[in-house]
Amino acid sequence: MFSKSKKADVDKEETTDYKDEYTRISKSTLVQEARTIFNEAKIKPKKCIEVLNKIIYLLNQGEKFTDNEKTNLFFGVTKLFLHDDSTLRRLIYVFIKELRANEDEVFIATSCLSKDMMGENDMYKANALRVLTKIVDKSSLLSIEKQIKTSMVDRSTHVKSSSLVCSIHLLSKYPEMIKKMVGDIQNNLLSGNKELQYHALLLLHEIRKVDPMAILKILSQLTSSQSALPSKLAKVQLIRYIKEILLHANLDARTKGGFIEYLNECLSRNPEMVSFEAAKSLVELSEKMNIDIDQAFKSILDSLCSGENVLKYAALKVMNRLANTNPKEVSLASTELEPLINDQNTSIASMAISTLLKVCTEVYVQKLLAQISHYLPELGDDFKIEVIHSVYLLFLRVPKKSTEQINFLLKCLTGEGTETYKESIVETLMKIGIEGTTADKEQVLLTLCEFIEDCEFRHLQTHIFDFIAKECPNTSNPSVYIRFIYNRVVLEKSIIRAAAVSALGTIGHKIESLRSQIVILLKNCLKDENDEVRERALFYTDLLDYPEENEECHEASSFVFDSLTFDVDKMEQFLLENKDSLIADEDNEEIFNFSTFCTEEQDSVMTRNVQKEAEEKKDTYSTPEQHTKQEEAIEDDSYGIDFSSPPGFELEQSICTRLGIEAPEFSTTTKDITSPSDEYYVQLTGHFHCKKLILQFNVQNNIEEHKLKDITVHLENPKAGYTTVDQISSEESQYPTIVLISEDPSRVFITETFKFKLKFTVIEVDEDGNEEGDYEDEYSLDKVSIAVSDYIGKQALANGQFMNAWEMIKQNEACAERLETFQISFKTLKEAVAGVIDFFGMSVCEGSDKVDETSKSHNLFLAGTFFGMYPVLVRGQIGFNSQYGCVLRVGVRSMNDNAIQTVLECIQ
Repeated sequence: MFSKSKKADVDKEETTDYKDEYTRISKSTLVQEARTIFNEAKIKPKKCIEVLNKIIYLLNQGEKFTDNEKTNLFFGVTKLFLHDDSTLRRLIYVFIKELRANEDEVFIATSCLSKDMMGENDMYKANALRVLTKIVDKSSLLSIEKQIKTSMVDRSTHVKSSSLVCSIHLLSKYPEMIKKMVGDIQNNLLSGNKELQYHALLLLHEIRKVDPMAILKILSQLTSSQSALPSKLAKVQLIRYIKEILLHANLDARTKGGFIEYLNECLSRNPEMVSFEAAKSLVELSEKMNIDIDQAFKSILDSLCSGENVLKYAALKVMNRLANTNPKEVSLASTELEPLINDQNTSIASMAISTLLKVCTEVYVQKLLAQISHYLPELGDDFKIEVIHSVYLLFLRVPKKSTEQINFLLKCLTGEGTETYKESIVETLMKIGIEGTTADKEQVLLTLCEFIEDCEFRHLQTHIFDFIAKECPNTSNPSVYIRFIYNRVVLEKSIIRAAAVSALGTIGHKIESLRSQIVILLKNCLKDENDEVRERALFYTDLLDYPEENEECHEASSFVFDSLTFDVDKMEQFLLENKDSLIADEDNEEIFNFSTFCTEEQDSVMTRNVQKEAEEKKDTYSTPEQHTKQEEAIEDDSYGIDFSSPPGFELEQSICTRLGIEAPEFSTTTKDITSPSDEYYVQLTGHFHCKKLILQFNVQNNIEEHKLKDITVHLENPKAGYTTVDQISSEESQYPTIVLISEDPSRVFITETFKFKLKFTVIEVDEDGNEEGDYEDEYSLDKVSIAVSDYIGKQALANGQFMNAWEMIKQNEACAERLETFQISFKTLKEAVAGVIDFFGMSVCEGSDKVDETSKSHNLFLAGTFFGMYPVLVRGQIGFNSQYGCVLRVGVRSMNDNAIQTVLECIQ
């Protein structure tokens, strides 16, 4: 024992001395010492090694040397090439790579390194070649080209390998030089030498990647036999290249079949890393191709049952990905996955939990959550939060087992944990309460009410108060929750008591039947010892306790509790710009007019302006009874939604008369078909009437020497089921128009992609504007897609009005609602939100397009109109995790069933 302790003390002293020696290095002293030692008549390797170590240490620490110091050091080091000490030579190579030499110094270094490359020592050859590629420039390119080519056919495997690695580094700078060596690279690849094949395959693929046919030929040659590539690394890389070409290249069935067969052969009689890579590739290919992955899945299961943690974790990641697309297949491995929940490696345990939550069926939800609850306390906070988020994704997939999930979260909430962990549980419970049924909401509210009894985190308590105040009016017995809030007024600290008073005031405003009781409770708070609590209690008492006939008090109460009906940003900007005038003018009513900032009034006027048009329109997609209810619903302007069509080209009355219609039922916004900088800038507006699609084109000529006349639109790729019933030229209308009609009686809306071309007469004009001649010409346009979203118009709601509109639509007899869950393919939460907004083509409300990229989920609110007539509101919940994929849970409300179906088709 004593000897060990003594040895440890000695080691510690040596380490300390080493650290002190290097931390006390003076650059100027070191440069002077190097000059003396490197220029001695007889080179002393031990002293030179010591000085070089210190110089390299300073270079790695970011120490800057002057140009003069660099030159002195460089020329001193080149003299050391005269000594044959292997350790010293290796340090010389490191020094040359680390020191950024100038052109003159590079020339000298290249000469010294070239001598090593022409010597007999293979180690010197290989290392000199690696250093040479780091410092080479165009001036010495020709000399190094010959040396690399010679090294590639050297008798030493180590030298060949160095030449291949150097070629990989030089390929991006001097591709033409490396491409000349393709023959030698291919010979090394097919040589059967394990040490050369991996780098040769990498280099050959980089050279040939711009030529798909050449890549295909190489891959076909290497997959002709399992023995073609004995190198494990090369075979793994080959499998990755095969997967890449199968996913992105357009191959014939025979070639695809050959590659798939090769991957299946790699699953057996190969090293573990090769078998696993083949299985992983087959699983990823199954997402895009219809292939059998039974053998691949069996191979992954074998890896899962291996004793190595790395293989276990890698297999779990593949199964986790497979669970997104084929949960039934992964559920067969539940027996192998369940024991991994208790694995000592937390990464493996958390990944197993994540995978099981993805594939768990309703029958096993309770059992799985019970298993997780025993193991959860042993995990770190990051893993715990990941599990909590997985439970929320499970709720989105299996909402019928929400009771078990809420009970599991309650157990987690009452256990020990940090503030961040508890906050994630509370947020998850709130999401379930919002997205779930009324029973789920009530269970969540009671769970949170119990939690605040013992909660030690102030901001969580205030957050819960706010949630209860917003959601309890939507429950069957809201009075239950008042007791829990009032208990906090009696027992808690002042900041919590103040938040509880605010929550009581909000509930009193929303629930008229409880208002008198809440006013009594608020009056009891007027004797509180804290000023903030007393002032809030007085404030809310005055707002709630007023006679019903008092309009002024009612308006004040609505102003405080309801969302603002004016543009705050606009008002702030006005006040900043006119503050001097407002201060100088005592009677400033003429300057400041509050009505100019109101948004609600404007929305109401816009709604009333289109009521007559909405009443005159006939709903061709609903029954007479539904139509009557919908007309009654539209008469109510309390939704704050403008039902008018979005702006576009107005359909001229002459065209309407020609087509035998009074007006189109709906018009889209204007789309750009070509760029404004193109020779012809073309815009398109679509009009719909029954089964007719009327497309109007605005053509702007950007060529000054030309004039266009008699422009007509023609269908370049006639589609089956569609007929062109009319074509209107630019001489007959302001906009060239084409009219299509659907022949399919079952097709309610036209959704198709068309290819159009313009035909016109070009008149050539000279500089004075005189016409010199004309000729016929035509111009093909890009494809035009008529999508479901074209029938949906955008409609912005005032900030804070979305939930009011959502609840108002629900109260109408004609209200229809659907809840759907979709799995969508996006890599990040930000991309998913942008994609969903694009899918629906509706206006974003409440600023819900702004995404917190640190969050695991996001709420999205959208508003629009269907066919310019029916309001459509969408509430979306997007959950995302890099392991679980992206899930969209969406609720749609409207006064027309077909409107809801059409909106959901945007996602489908």
